[in-house]
Amino acid sequence: MTTEVPTATKQAAGATAKGDPVIIDLGKQKRKKIRQLRKGRGPLFAKVSDTQSGLKAKGVTDENSGPTIVLVKEKKRKRFGMGRSLW
Repeated sequence: MTTEVPTATKQAAGATAKGDPVIIDLGKQKRKKIRQLRKGRGPLFAKVSDTQSGLKAKGVTDENSGPTIVLVKEKKRKRFGMGRSLW
């Protein structure tokens, strides 16, 4: 697994105006990780909070910036059915 900087650092460069949203794109992730993110825990939540704190440290965003929007897409499940075997 590579550590990739989320797209928020690229898109948030213009988000210095008051009320502009910050968009963090996490790509495709497993269902379990998305559930953990919704509950406020797990590796995706840590990635989002690290990105937010990094943007605040760089001065791209501040306390008065707009909402943070997290984009994440669910990976398709691999199912075994007719024509597929477990071995």
